[in-house]
Amino acid sequence: MESVRWNRETFVRSGHGLGKTFTLADLVLWFLYCFVPSKVITLAPSQRQVEQLLWAEIRKKWERANIKMGKMTRSRLVLDEDHFAEGISPRLDVGVEDQGIRTQGYHSPNTLILFDEAPGIHPAQWEVKEGLMSGAFARFCGVGNPVAAAGNFYTGYTKTRGGKLHMDIFKSPNFVKSGVTSLAMLEKLAAMPDSKLPQFAIPFPALSTVVWAIEVLRKWGPKSPLFISRVLGGFPISGTDALFPLAWLEASKASTPRSGGPKVTGVDIARFGSSETVLAGFDEGIQYLLEIHTGLDTEEVAGVIENHIKQDKPDAVAIDSTGLGAGVYDKVARFVSLRGIKCDIISVENGSRSEEPDVYVNLRAQSYYKAREMVKACDVQLKDDPDTFHQLASIRYRYAAGGLIQIESKESMRKRGIGSPDRADAVVMALHALDMVAPGRKMQSDSWMEDMVSDREAVEAEEEKKRSPWEPEE
Repeated sequence: MESVRWNRETFVRSGHGLGKTFTLADLVLWFLYCFVPSKVITLAPSQRQVEQLLWAEIRKKWERANIKMGKMTRSRLVLDEDHFAEGISPRLDVGVEDQGIRTQGYHSPNTLILFDEAPGIHPAQWEVKEGLMSGAFARFCGVGNPVAAAGNFYTGYTKTRGGKLHMDIFKSPNFVKSGVTSLAMLEKLAAMPDSKLPQFAIPFPALSTVVWAIEVLRKWGPKSPLFISRVLGGFPISGTDALFPLAWLEASKASTPRSGGPKVTGVDIARFGSSETVLAGFDEGIQYLLEIHTGLDTEEVAGVIENHIKQDKPDAVAIDSTGLGAGVYDKVARFVSLRGIKCDIISVENGSRSEEPDVYVNLRAQSYYKAREMVKACDVQLKDDPDTFHQLASIRYRYAAGGLIQIESKESMRKRGIGSPDRADAVVMALHALDMVAPGRKMQSDSWMEDMVSDREAVEAEEEKKRSPWEPEE
């Protein structure tokens, strides 16, 4: 708040769960009530983030006030015609001059522009921001988890002559009170067995805890882009061989895919151990499902998939049919065929030949690289699951002999201390299914199901005979 008071621009890079939203709500109300007249404009990458995060906190604080000044709606607080605060989500389907903000309607002698999750704000909105800060007392504050050492937020933070603040988890009261004030101390704790860990202080349960930081350090590792961004509040530097830069993944959370696409599911299969069986589902390009199972045998996995098909009615399901998955694929494919369910069951053998053998080493490379292109183009919206993002951001690619695209193997990832990318595999298989059932492509199971028709009819006839209460006449 002091930085905003004295600096025209303030940039704040922050870790996860440090009270950013709580503090920004205070900032909005402070500026609105202390500067008369004033206009406060808040932006976030999506409408959900505007209404359900920052403005939910603003509404909560306003409701608790003894004296409620102004009229509050879902994302607007009005004291007068020229004195208000408003939350706006971007319109990415129009040009800079036609963005949701109309600059002439928001000029004021006192203006605060606030970008929540600033690294995810569309570049066009950064251009609009400059036009809003022409008043006598104009202030800008951009806050968020750093996602890349590039872009408007990175440039602003590194080059600003104004205020720049860094909030990592070690400045959180939960860490200060527990005496954990550096990465070296956190790494030492992460190397200890759980039974030897001390009891950590949690004066603020809503903020990130030491136990959470230990868990993600063990799971992701200190060099993971996600750990650097969400825990340390640092700018991760993605190598040129990173298949999914973290900035793309973060941007995909607010992307708006074209409507009308099929409903698809990807299934990565594990049996026992630490690996997970994962179902990832997309409907019209938006991920709506991330279902995790552990310790299931193949019969149980097949049952989970069959129940999903009955309940969610996807147009296609892509199943990892390598190894144990082959039996699951057969069971599910027969289930669909015998019941006449219109659902394409796609067998995915990652080591098999690519449909474009002059471009990709194998099918794994094809499906992963095409998924990369979908994410890059914001053609799909991913659920904000940290483990999925960590796995995707950790995978590397290279150009093999002949210029063919090759994706890093799971064995290579294990040597780098990265576990099996089960969630990433499920997401990529779902996007592979999305590509397979695109308009104009023949569904894989069409001919397979035709071959099964006579078998299905024979089974149904046999079942009907068993149900019959009488014997045919001689």
